Amino acid sequence: MSQVIISIPENEYWAKMRKLVDTRIERLVELQKPKSLETYSINQVAKKLRRSHHTIKAMVGDGIFKTTPDSRILASEVEKYLKRVL
Repeated sequence: MSQVIISIPENEYWAKMRKLVDTRIERLVELQKPKSLETYSINQVAKKLRRSHHTIKAMVGDGIFKTTPDSRILASEVEKYLKRVL
């Protein structure tokens, strides 16, 4: 096995490192964003999951589904739940 050493100017090295870090940070921020801003009411989620309104409301109370300030459930929360149970 042979090794090769490549020399580049220090400022070029730091520019590449900064670009790499910025790209990784942008990717992490992108992954943190909700994929969908579509929301459902408790009744819509109940129908979708074939559960009662009371059951979904209890799941919200237990923290299984996070809600918006107006008590709507993000579609991404429903998708996460389905991935866990299936």
